[in-house]
Amino acid sequence: MIDINQIEEQLMQRGVRVTGVTQHLDDLEVMLSSTERIRPQEPEGNNRMLIQNRDTVVSRVRKTVDEHHLPITLVGIVDVENEPDPHYARMLDMVVPVRIKNPNSPTPFLNPYIAVALKEMLGIQFVYSGWGFLAESDHAINIWENASLTHVGPTANTVFKLGDKVEFRKICDELQIPIKPGTLDYVRTAEEAEALWEQYHPMMISAARGGGGMGKYVARDKTQVRAAFDKATSQAQEAFGDGRVLVEQYLVSDGGRLRHIEVQFVGDGEGNIEIYGDRDCSVQSKYKKLIEIGPAVFISQETRNQIYGYARLLGGRTNYRGAGTFEFIVRKKPDGQEEIYALEINTRLQVEHPVTEQLTGIDLVHQQLKVAMGERPESMAGRIKPGFGYAMEIRILAEYFDGNKFIPCPNRITALEWPTESYVRVECAMVPGSIMPQRLDSTIGRMIVSGTSMEDIFENARKAVNATVIEGLKSTTLHDMFIPLFNNPAAVKKMLDGDYSIDNLKGILPPYS
Repeated sequence: MIDINQIEEQLMQRGVRVTGVTQHLDDLEVMLSSTERIRPQEPEGNNRMLIQNRDTVVSRVRKTVDEHHLPITLVGIVDVENEPDPHYARMLDMVVPVRIKNPNSPTPFLNPYIAVALKEMLGIQFVYSGWGFLAESDHAINIWENASLTHVGPTANTVFKLGDKVEFRKICDELQIPIKPGTLDYVRTAEEAEALWEQYHPMMISAARGGGGMGKYVARDKTQVRAAFDKATSQAQEAFGDGRVLVEQYLVSDGGRLRHIEVQFVGDGEGNIEIYGDRDCSVQSKYKKLIEIGPAVFISQETRNQIYGYARLLGGRTNYRGAGTFEFIVRKKPDGQEEIYALEINTRLQVEHPVTEQLTGIDLVHQQLKVAMGERPESMAGRIKPGFGYAMEIRILAEYFDGNKFIPCPNRITALEWPTESYVRVECAMVPGSIMPQRLDSTIGRMIVSGTSMEDIFENARKAVNATVIEGLKSTTLHDMFIPLFNNPAAVKKMLDGDYSIDNLKGILPPYS
């Protein structure tokens, strides 16, 4: 039995306890402390930055700050009710334990007022939201901006415009960037959606805000429209606090191939955009990306040039600041022609960003921090061309397959060993003895494998998954999906041949196939 009070006592060194800081923190108890890592004398001129996130976001920022000797003191929070002694807390310069008074309250990582309180308590100047949680919340970023805190990422206005799919589609339409057939306004009733069936079918009804595949439902028949509308609006309201939806045509491969392609870019906030390459994320389950490959080898150079141009056009039009990911659907027809459809912009780094870092040698977190501090991102001019090396990211979750879907199975990790070969990069903040929390993300870690060819990265992935040891959990996606996949020559051949589509992974993705 974990003694939370004892853990708090170990975390607390200064013994300063502050409660009821603002009306917005009534459900939380905020305690100031520092970890053993706190520097004896904080260098003069250091910037204090709160990481409003956890786990690999913390370890990833720690790596960048240390490798580039940045004048930044890292401050983070720990949800002591759900994760009393996380390993990532040891990577922070200062840690703030937070106890939730009301068990029905959301995780403190979703409370933007913590940063405002810590600005007064600790002199926080910057907030790094990472990926997930508040990273795409214009509401949170607006709160920080009003408190004179700098968000390491786009402004609240940019996130609002690009985070709302209706607003995003309007901007694309204005700039003549191709989008999927669909509405340029919100669809407010099921009857209105049904009236659009003949124009846009099969039909996808999507939450206007949010991501992660939530609030998306497909109607393949007109009789399914009402149920899809009700589910989409309900889930959108519950997940994002905004039940508004739009209608788009649901794209199918139609005898060809559908690819989900991402373009990685960073803007300086003054209209200048650097493109850092592309990734193919067509291997996904229920809109959750499981394998990312870079570069996107199954699109033509002409298509690549076009989508890079669209990213520069839209980023420049919005004076985009920080890192972003422009997502596209590319439909390759049986005759080889490729159709491009702008899907959305994720106004943040994605968990797949290490693929791009492996291909370019550029630290994308460093570029984020440079831009936030008023510098220009690093230029890619003459540095790399598509096809220079290959990389793949594999996302390993504490989830088991129950015969129908993957279900989280949190528990204590009793053994954890990663491969150490030079072609493997691991993003993980867990160690043996770490507890996978009940209420938080189920990600154990991510492996990024590199190689000189597509065949090379698939062989390296096979060796890497076979060498990985994770024990103590009921199962993981490593055991139920990736080990079977990469050890199946027929499935690997289908992937190498490009014989799959985002809407058809039959024979490839175990255990679904």
